[in-house]
Amino acid sequence: SRDGFDAKTFHSLCDNQGPTMTIIQSKANYLFGDYTSISWTSDSSHRNDYKEFLFTLINLHKIEPTKYPIDRRQRGCAVYHHRDDGPIFGGFGYSPRFRSHNYI
Repeated sequence: SRDGFDAKTFHSLCDNQGPTMTIIQSKANYLFGDYTSISWTSDSSHRNDYKEFLFTLINLHKIEPTKYPIDRRQRGCAVYHHRDDGPIFGGFGYSPRFRSHNYI
């Protein structure tokens, strides 16, 4: 990452900035990510986002780029905001947890 992998840096650059698209490259060079229409914060809370979605661009199974809308039952916890974590998205249990210096 140009800006590093630190949760504190993520929040200093992304909190209160409006909608974001997060793109992640794994060590195996797969590309995936998330779009959220709400601003990130550091307040330890789940947030509703009816526009949130996950996506893959390059994946293990060579599936075409695919968009995965959030399950309507998970919309109440579409994203999770916490000062010690980078972006957490996709509803309960569906997202990698990005802590400072935690790489995938």
